[in-house]
Amino acid sequence: PSTGTLNLARISGHINTEDQKDVAEAEVELIGSGIIQEMTDVEGDFDFGMMPVGGNYLLDPQKDIEYLNGVSTLDLVLIQRHILGLNALATPYKLIAADVNKDGMVSSLDLIELRKLILGIYQELPSNDSWRFVDAGFAFIDPSNPWAAPMNEDYTIHNLNTAMDIDFIGIKVGDVNNTVQANIHDPLVDQRNSLNIELSIDAQKLIANEQYEIAFNLNEAIDISGFQTTIKYDNELIEVLGIVNDDLGFSDANYTIDVLADGFMTLSWHETSGRALTMEAGNSLFKVVVKAKSETVVNDQLFVMTDDYTQTELYEGADIKGMEVITSGDALSMKEVQLFQNVPNPFKDETKIRFYLPADGDASIRLFNATGGLIKTYRSNYKQGMHELIIDRDDINSTGVIMYELIYGDKTISKRMLLIN
Repeated sequence: PSTGTLNLARISGHINTEDQKDVAEAEVELIGSGIIQEMTDVEGDFDFGMMPVGGNYLLDPQKDIEYLNGVSTLDLVLIQRHILGLNALATPYKLIAADVNKDGMVSSLDLIELRKLILGIYQELPSNDSWRFVDAGFAFIDPSNPWAAPMNEDYTIHNLNTAMDIDFIGIKVGDVNNTVQANIHDPLVDQRNSLNIELSIDAQKLIANEQYEIAFNLNEAIDISGFQTTIKYDNELIEVLGIVNDDLGFSDANYTIDVLADGFMTLSWHETSGRALTMEAGNSLFKVVVKAKSETVVNDQLFVMTDDYTQTELYEGADIKGMEVITSGDALSMKEVQLFQNVPNPFKDETKIRFYLPADGDASIRLFNATGGLIKTYRSNYKQGMHELIIDRDDINSTGVIMYELIYGDKTISKRMLLIN
């Protein structure tokens, strides 16, 4: 620090996060100086220069921009685990970051407020700033309860008589895993695994003014603790009425439709038990309820996952993965009968075979063993549209490769699946 000269003394300082990231663009006000404010530079430094000695001053840092910087549904997962006593947030600064509504505690109310920010319902937090700051020299009476006594969020200088170098710890509200980009030199790293989780939607024809549930099915088994995404959809072809999944406890608090922009949905969900939930291949991550505005087909152009508003992420163990939508079946023409690959495949206990019929009529699904012997026939009269047949291993006295075929009118389509022990 500089030393005072004559009747002047320098007031300067530095702001960084608890993990030593320099905090740029923080507005530091020196009340009592006549100077409006100083902005921290890319290295987190501020300097008011030489100030008259004998004066009383108050240093007050603020930064109220980029609310979503460093914030994701993974923070909800970690805050939930803290609330449940599974994994405590380890520092007073993380606890302050988790106090999203600034009521002096960490509770489910903070989860509600932070999810609204993630989904885009809030552009700013109604009861808190984007950042909070604590005097770096402040000692918490109880680090596990930083609200036990008033914390020094500013710094008072009484009777300035020497150069002052005053530092602060910056706390990004909502960011409890320290992923904030605090300055332009701080690398913004995409933490997602290079392997995307595929969500399969069934190709099907949609009839104008009819209502449908479009299931986004997992193509592999996962242990999931949460996910978030933005989905762009063609709002000239469909109207989105809602998003559902009773198994996950999905509600209207987990998504928005057309809030940020027409033709966009945002979704955010985390497992409220604080533990990973095992989902099998073929399970629906969620279902989008739509009403067709005109005749169209479901394909991976009708729904596209993007990072436009809420970044697409799925949390599996320690991995952060992306997600993408793929179409199961031929989406180019739904005028013909369609037989889709069973899910899951291979399977141990049960699997689902989906097929599409272009008109009402009788249809059969037949199963054969590897030598061509008939195992079982499923026959029924079906309505036009997409259908699903559940095959239980108890119905199949065989293992290994199983052939299955769909017979509809003069059409026969065959595929194969694998039953394992």
